[in-house]
Amino acid sequence: MATSTPIVAIDVGNSSIKFGEFGENAAGSMPDAPARVLRLSSESPDWRQLNDWLDHQPAVAYMITVSPPVAKRLADWLTEHRPRCELRILNRAD
Repeated sequence: MATSTPIVAIDVGNSSIKFGEFGENAAGSMPDAPARVLRLSSESPDWRQLNDWLDHQPAVAYMITVSPPVAKRLADWLTEHRPRCELRILNRAD
């Protein structure tokens, strides 16, 4: 059984935000690498580029961060522009 909603992994760092999209996979399996990636500047992200990259489809996104202010800006953008994206912010316990 394959997943139909893409999974996006987000790594919010001090200098860049990295996105990796993992497409359809058999249930319970993990891919070796993302199907596609995007890197944006943390200081001045190009939200239009992210919008185009996300391709107007809902997704489940898992975010880790070392920069809470940048993560908040990204979460706010996703809430406003991608309300169907389910964002899960991970911490050390996850």
